[in-house]
Amino acid sequence: MSTYRMVPLRYSSSHLPFMSVWLLLLLAVPCLLQAQGIESVRTGARVRVSLEGPHHPRVTGALLARDDDSLRVRPDTGLSVKAIALEHVRGLEVSAGRKSSAGSGALIGFLVGAPAGVISGATCDCGNRAGAVVVLGAITGGLGAGLGAIIGAVEKHDVWRVVPLPGPRGQVADGIQVSARMRVRLGR
Repeated sequence: MSTYRMVPLRYSSSHLPFMSVWLLLLLAVPCLLQAQGIESVRTGARVRVSLEGPHHPRVTGALLARDDDSLRVRPDTGLSVKAIALEHVRGLEVSAGRKSSAGSGALIGFLVGAPAGVISGATCDCGNRAGAVVVLGAITGGLGAGLGAIIGAVEKHDVWRVVPLPGPRGQVADGIQVSARMRVRLGR
């Protein structure tokens, strides 16, 4: 069995500026992450608020105002404004826009249509069964993909971005922890 010996790293003074830059970057990362929290959500944005409770209800609508301890949201379902205390908010998401589902619709349509054509070709009473399988699979797969793409293009869905919520002592509740440890020995 081999043994390993720890050898201390030695840094010269020429490494000090390089290490200083990295140390500053490591210290700046939590500040940059914190800036992307609830303060970054602009008034008027479409938000989805998940509340605490037995059924985890959600409120989706326009953010009208935000304070240090609450949000005011006008739900999509009505005109009444809901004041929501941040202590009851389990999650907050902001809409990054609406996206078409044409690609996934085409894929689903192909995956449904092609096997139907393959099965039809395999059970046909024709002279060239292998050719029928390929041709019918390609035709019904293409028709299914086209129909699926049309349906998917009509049906759009929201793309949501999660917003970190402030937790105790200003920490980000679902955020990232950054830890750094450095030991520098100058000289011999």
